Amino acid sequence: MNCNNRDDLHVSFSTNGMFILDDIDNSVTGKKYMNIVGGAGTYATLGASVVARHNSNRNPAILQFIVDCGRDFYDVQSNNNDNKVNGTDIEEKMRQWNFTSSDNTNNTCDGNELPGLIFRYNADRLTTKGYNEYGANDFRTFKYLTPKLQITSEDILQNYCLENNNSRLKKIEIMHLVCSPKRCKKIIKDLVGSDVCNRFVWEPVPDLCNQENYQDIYDIMHNILDSSGLPSPSYEIILSPNAEEGSRLFGYEHEPVTIEECLKLMVKDFNDFIGYSANEINRRNGIVLRCGVLGCLLLLPHNLNIYHLPAYHSITSTKVIDPTGGGNAFLGGFAMGLVIYCNDWYKAAICGNIAAGIAIEQVGALPDLKVIENNDGTDGNNKSLFVWNGCSFQERIQCYFEKYEISGSTSSF
Repeated sequence: MNCNNRDDLHVSFSTNGMFILDDIDNSVTGKKYMNIVGGAGTYATLGASVVARHNSNRNPAILQFIVDCGRDFYDVQSNNNDNKVNGTDIEEKMRQWNFTSSDNTNNTCDGNELPGLIFRYNADRLTTKGYNEYGANDFRTFKYLTPKLQITSEDILQNYCLENNNSRLKKIEIMHLVCSPKRCKKIIKDLVGSDVCNRFVWEPVPDLCNQENYQDIYDIMHNILDSSGLPSPSYEIILSPNAEEGSRLFGYEHEPVTIEECLKLMVKDFNDFIGYSANEINRRNGIVLRCGVLGCLLLLPHNLNIYHLPAYHSITSTKVIDPTGGGNAFLGGFAMGLVIYCNDWYKAAICGNIAAGIAIEQVGALPDLKVIENNDGTDGNNKSLFVWNGCSFQERIQCYFEKYEISGSTSSF
């Protein structure tokens, strides 16, 4: 079902998250990896692709993601699982995600085409690289090895084609943001002001989801973007910290480690945090608390009810190879699920859990993907079946419902 009545050239999903090549050093296992495909933007886009590709016959979607490539990109060698992968291989594998029928490598397009996957090459810089060190209990430290290049609202706007006679910009149906409160305010102002996007899923930068930034985060969730203190009804936003970040936002030192503790955080703190003002402008805004292996908690905007959904691999943890990027992939899948399933948060969260499950089954953001062409599509059209790490989206939905005894029909996905 297409609940948006959109034309096929609207962008369904975009992100301001970055593409990063990661070096990973696990002091517990002794394993080391170099030049692993990562970055919040990459994982979020992977998650969106998992959901979008499953629905490509019913709801064609265009995903947009900017990959900033430095002069070293096509010479890098990744040793992921002893399988050497270079920059050309990375590009080819990411293009399998099928962003749109008119993918290109430049920043412009002709006619009514929109670029989906944009490889933006810059010979004056190195590709953004990061160093991840893991210790006991998956404790992770991170630092940049090369200067980062953030995706700005200007980048998003510049890389859009205009409609006939350059009359107006095409719309983005939902935008994934990973940034500070300050940058979040600017991006929302710019995109809403340009009538390009008014719907956002936001994960604050982990270090800045704290008491010091409480007021700014509160203001954003109550549609207040400037010093006037007056709310604007022009956008809706979903805030999604993980449990540790959410706890820090309210000044707690203890990270919730059980679902009961996470529920207490939602009921006691986030419930008041998102509480409605008299004019109810923020009734569209809500919270998704990502609780790792425990799954996620949803604080719905229309009634403030709280729902829990288990993680895809909650009881199959032996299949988890690397948890990096799981939360980002969840949000990409969740955001895409909101678009496809008409703002159904429950279905969207299940989509997010499926996407996160795929993202953590290998080191890096390049799961094994096989595209199988068959003839069981609707209206006699060929239908492509996307098989991620040996299992299709529909098979994973069926497995998820059975594992956790979830009631309802899987045929609606």
